[in-house]
Amino acid sequence: MNILENAAMLSVVIPTYNEVENIGPLVDLIYDELAGIDIEILVVDDNSPDGTSDAVRESQKKHAALRLVLRTEDPGLVQSIQAGIDAAQGEVVVWMDADFTMHPGYLRAFLSEIGKGADVVIGSRYVAGGGIKGAGKDGGRNTFRQFLENVFESEDSLLAIMVSLFGNFVIRHLFNPQYRDYTSGFYAVRRPLLRTLRLKGKYLDYCISFLVEAYRADLAISEIPVVMSTRAKGVSKTALTVNSLAWAAWHCFKTILRLTFRR
Repeated sequence: MNILENAAMLSVVIPTYNEVENIGPLVDLIYDELAGIDIEILVVDDNSPDGTSDAVRESQKKHAALRLVLRTEDPGLVQSIQAGIDAAQGEVVVWMDADFTMHPGYLRAFLSEIGKGADVVIGSRYVAGGGIKGAGKDGGRNTFRQFLENVFESEDSLLAIMVSLFGNFVIRHLFNPQYRDYTSGFYAVRRPLLRTLRLKGKYLDYCISFLVEAYRADLAISEIPVVMSTRAKGVSKTALTVNSLAWAAWHCFKTILRLTFRR
């Protein structure tokens, strides 16, 4: 099966909160990058006060297959992604951030891996050719000096990047070192598998649980290199303070314990 040509097969889920400056241009770029492929985009908005949902409605005038899922209760990243998955109609579901850190130019490579037999595709920062936030802009690579400049010019947290590097190193050695990026957040999955492979967690911990449960279920998992960029516009929701870092670390620790003792 040539999945790149299969009709009505791809759903792109984008969770949003206060992304009014990014969402319209991102939707346009996704449709440009996937021209010729029948897709739907589901923007799952947590009732943003900045007018994100209005921006989506404006984009719907251009894109008939753009759908808005407006959530007014139980806000949160993981809940929003799961709501988008539950509403998706495509054979393959991709989810990605709304701030241009995950470039739509990688989506055809995701679909290519699915077409080769993968059940789950991870956009990985830690395989050869990948890169962390600040390592590249527009899918390219930069020098280390430019990486630092990119980070400090953005609203992203250097602390969050360092925590990701160290955390993934530890998690790989606790679980399966075959996989390099346990906290990517950039995935493509065959939708039937998502009926049982539900997202569990509060924040980054959901990524750990998702990947561990996927490989324990003997799913075919592929990692492809992606270079993450710093956010285009707006304020990051992931720039960690000491308090939020402690909160995220605690939930990751609890998830690791649960997965370690439930094999």
